[in-house]
Amino acid sequence: MYFSDEAAGYIKDYLEEKKTMFPLFCADSDPFVITEKGERLSVRQIQNIVPKYVLAAIPDKAGTISPHKLRSSFAMTFYQRDPKYGGHDLLTLQRRMNHKAITSTNVYAKAAENVSKETRNWRENISD
Repeated sequence: MYFSDEAAGYIKDYLEEKKTMFPLFCADSDPFVITEKGERLSVRQIQNIVPKYVLAAIPDKAGTISPHKLRSSFAMTFYQRDPKYGGHDLLTLQRRMNHKAITSTNVYAKAAENVSKETRNWRENISD
């Protein structure tokens, strides 16, 4: 699983909390997120949980953020990054997204390029 430096801080906090609440489920081989019974979450449970927490944390984004949207945002952000940090590297992105076909990955690259064209830097003249 790949994540940003900002997310690393949140993950560290979560793991510390998990150790206090579920000390028996903190081995490296245990799932990252678990149910109250210490079981692995299913895909469907994650699909149901994400909107619930989005509503609680950022109500104005309710209904717009899903697991797929998070994955898509990661892919586009990764692709847009400065090339010296791996940006614009379609093959690395393909591996990180676990895509079998490069055409699946290319969808995110094309979308990222379109977003870049539709936005402007704050230094640019706003009348352009």
